[in-house]
Amino acid sequence: MSSHILSNEKFQTIANWLYSEGTTKTSCYSHSIKSFIGFEAGTESHHYASDESIKASVRTCLRNLYNLNRLAYVTRYGEAYDRNDDTQFIPKDNFVRTESVIKIMQSLRYQCAEYLACETQTYKDLEKFIGKTCENFFDNLNL
Repeated sequence: MSSHILSNEKFQTIANWLYSEGTTKTSCYSHSIKSFIGFEAGTESHHYASDESIKASVRTCLRNLYNLNRLAYVTRYGEAYDRNDDTQFIPKDNFVRTESVIKIMQSLRYQCAEYLACETQTYKDLEKFIGKTCENFFDNLNL
């Protein structure tokens, strides 16, 4: 298996989708997104999260996913892990097709599926979130 770091554009696409769907009260993904980005299910902060707190949580979540991808890459190839990398992803309220995000997240999961990266809680949370997102996507298809 070869490993690479996903492009900043793909990470930004995930950030935009998480933010757009996470701040849309009628979104079928809102509940699972809020849980994925760190809001504890069943709490008031989960239910009444402000757009700004969602944005901050999406930024933290994307940073963790980016670091997971970097960890997988450097463990695979023995490269130096630059802990001073300050790449940031600023979530924007842009329309992103859910199926595109699912494909990007599946690619990210694949890139991180070996060595130490797949043992982390971030990887396990990502795997669970992809499954929940796919389930919601197919449950809401208008066939």
